[in-house]
Amino acid sequence: MRFSIVIPARILTPTLKDTLNRIQELDYEDFETIVILDFENHLDVSLYPNVKFIISGVSSPGNKRNIGIKDASCDFIPFLS
Repeated sequence: MRFSIVIPARILTPTLKDTLNRIQELDYEDFETIVILDFENHLDVSLYPNVKFIISGVSSPGNKRNIGIKDASCDFIPFLS
């Protein structure tokens, strides 16, 4: 079963970085991770090669979730917030 993990966030915080590191350590590989941020804020995407980052500008968490749903390529979409 393939799924898309959607994470709406304002900025890339230490907690979010830790979450992304833990996701990368999963043995299961049939999923995608999408993070929707307000700003790039010194984003080093090379640290997270399997994560798709979307810069939405300032928007509500609900709007970010909708952006993630539209961009997801899988039928099952868990949200982390």
